[in-house]
Amino acid sequence: MRWEFTQAATRALLKVQAALPNNAGLDWDSGLELLAALTEDPEGSGVAWLVSMGVDASIWAESGLPQLGSVDPTQLQRQSEEFSHGKDLMRLLPLSLTGILRSARHFASEQFSDPTINSEALLAAVFERSPKGQRWLLKCGFTLEKTAETLSGSSLAMDEPLDLHQGEIPPGWIRLVDAVGNRLREGLRVLEDFSRFVKEDRWLVERLKRMRHQVDTLLVQIPGTSRLLDGRDVLGDSGAGLWTGSERPRKEERDLQRSNWKRVQEAIRSLEEHAKLAAPTLVRQLESLRYEAYTLEKRSSETSASTLSQTALMLLVSNQCLLGLERTVREAVRGGVDIVQLREKNLPDADLLDLAKKTRQWTRDEGALFILNDRPDLAVLSEADGVHLGTTDLTPSEARRIVGADRLIGASSHNARDREAATLAGADYLGAGPVFPSKTKAFQDFASLNYIRSFADWQGPPWFAIGGINLETIDQVREAGAVRIAISHAICQSEDPQGMARALRLALGIGPKK
Repeated sequence: MRWEFTQAATRALLKVQAALPNNAGLDWDSGLELLAALTEDPEGSGVAWLVSMGVDASIWAESGLPQLGSVDPTQLQRQSEEFSHGKDLMRLLPLSLTGILRSARHFASEQFSDPTINSEALLAAVFERSPKGQRWLLKCGFTLEKTAETLSGSSLAMDEPLDLHQGEIPPGWIRLVDAVGNRLREGLRVLEDFSRFVKEDRWLVERLKRMRHQVDTLLVQIPGTSRLLDGRDVLGDSGAGLWTGSERPRKEERDLQRSNWKRVQEAIRSLEEHAKLAAPTLVRQLESLRYEAYTLEKRSSETSASTLSQTALMLLVSNQCLLGLERTVREAVRGGVDIVQLREKNLPDADLLDLAKKTRQWTRDEGALFILNDRPDLAVLSEADGVHLGTTDLTPSEARRIVGADRLIGASSHNARDREAATLAGADYLGAGPVFPSKTKAFQDFASLNYIRSFADWQGPPWFAIGGINLETIDQVREAGAVRIAISHAICQSEDPQGMARALRLALGIGPKK
């Protein structure tokens, strides 16, 4: 489905896009920036709608909205006209706006029978999806009662649910929502605690917290949820006390994770199916939540993280190595290369598979991981440890259906949007770059050292700086924050691959490979 926007909504989104930092990913709350853009627009209908909802316009200037900076109004108007007449705005916007835009489109469809996103839809979505935005609106006098009257047909999440059917909800439904909701929240809490204290995976912890918040937001929209405690009957529950073999004590950490992820996914599915009867407007949101749980379960598997935790040096090779492919691979691994990635673009499939099998054998002999570029099917046939995907190849989630759960999937990233998209699609590691011009691959644009610096607070999967890195440039990459690098020309065209690999490890600040 194509995304459509009014010109006022487009102007606001373009101002936000210009104001947000390059590393504003999915976790970035863009609600205040969007509110600032909407309330600054004299031609949009958002201001009038806020006033009708009880917001006092006189206190906006003192309410803490960010200053977005000046934007040339003529250029802004021209751009908004271009985007509203077919140019794809979504390709330009940061990932931090994704949730708000999805809610806005749903709101517009429900309220106006038209999925075109306008100012009112954006404001409603900010209230639903942005904690910072919701606090600002309430602070400014946003009237929940009047909003409930206006939005009674939408899925907008209120602090107080629109419980319009209290007299019609049977006790069985109330008990179901209570039991399934508790099971869902408990499973998420177990996974969050495990990720926080055992795995120490901050990236996953943040997403599990966000998922718990989404669950709470959805549950309060289900009719009858204001009377959950009234319907609770533990002693009279016909299913209480029943145990199965799968509920026995866990023997391994992965058993703990697997059982709780299944608990979470099954609970969401149960709510999703029952919502078709009592809260049909929530079905799509519950379905989206369930698929996010599938993705996060994959991300939480410890296999890939533990495999990559001790790696620092990746070598990208082809048949054009100065000393030949086999000698280069073997000597480079002996010098400290941890991962060898075969990148051949022009070979017929049969020849590529034959070369991949040989490389697999050489790396296995020498004790390194082997990754095949671009081809998940041949990665399986050659028994590679994984596959690396470019930004225009299959997504990691699509490739996962081919390579299975146990193989690594790497993904190239040139900016924060690529990084977040690949991570959410299940990538086990990222390539970050190109940092400098490369002698082995041509690029029109360069991510530069600024992109490497943007990983300073990154808590996602491991990443390798790539592109033009050698002994002359490695200090700059290291100073920018890189602890893992991917190398090609510096080793492949060296007369001493082993010595060059050893020198690069030392320059990276790590000792010889154990």
